[in-house]
Amino acid sequence: YYFALKAGDNVGNVSALSNVIAATTKAVAVVFRDDFEYGFDNWNVPGNTWGLWHIANHRYASPSHAMYYGKDTTLTYDTGSGNRGNLTSIPINLAGVQESLLSFNYFLATENLWPYDAARVQVSADNGWTWSDLFATTTSTGGMIKKNLSLAAYDGKFIRLRFYFDT
Repeated sequence: YYFALKAGDNVGNVSALSNVIAATTKAVAVVFRDDFEYGFDNWNVPGNTWGLWHIANHRYASPSHAMYYGKDTTLTYDTGSGNRGNLTSIPINLAGVQESLLSFNYFLATENLWPYDAARVQVSADNGWTWSDLFATTTSTGGMIKKNLSLAAYDGKFIRLRFYFDT
């Protein structure tokens, strides 16, 4: 990138071009990526009692698939009783990474009532023994939303990510 300035006043006088400053952005290194086009081998679905977490071909941001929490027949997560489930990543190595960032797309259709229908994105730096919320919401999106979350506090560590839904 190259930057330079010209300044103008309220009567139309314009300065000469300032000195030109050059800058280069850092290259982005992708350390983990999954679009669910080829299954979900990079993820674990513990206690998927209702079978609600699965790969589906609706409400996606990748070419044709997404991980979905719900029933394909009704496009809801109504099982007739309360349910919850999480999708947990394999360990992700952030060694040598600076200013790490998690970027994902999501669609949420809920009753917009806290604490019910809470969606969370969580991180663990101790192999899943404890989890910290990076993002939590109960608000329906009405469409696909792109979200970026800083993982810089975990640079240099092994982490796991978890997408969690509770109703």
